[in-house]
Amino acid sequence: QTNSKVFYFEISQDSRWVVYLTYAFGVGSLEIYSAPIEGGTTNLLNSPLAEKGQIFKFSLSPDSQHVVYMATQSSPDVMEIFEVSINGAQIRKINHDLIPTGDVFSYMK
Repeated sequence: QTNSKVFYFEISQDSRWVVYLTYAFGVGSLEIYSAPIEGGTTNLLNSPLAEKGQIFKFSLSPDSQHVVYMATQSSPDVMEIFEVSINGAQIRKINHDLIPTGDVFSYMK
């Protein structure tokens, strides 16, 4: 992640992880990463974004195991909600299929 800027971060409830939203100048978009507080491997949490896709916000689960985020990941015109394990191992879309021109605008913690 050379040449990047962190815009926002959260520390997990168990104080073992930091999750942060960063702008990678080489990539040209915001991405979500996690890293162990004690040091170690940094994990990219989002899947590759659609051209002009963006991450808009994220939240950590109370059990410190998952990150939920809103993104135009699959299409630059459709905002959806995704869940990923905090170490980046498993990712899934958690909203149902949307109607044409549909979007997800918000989610609750």
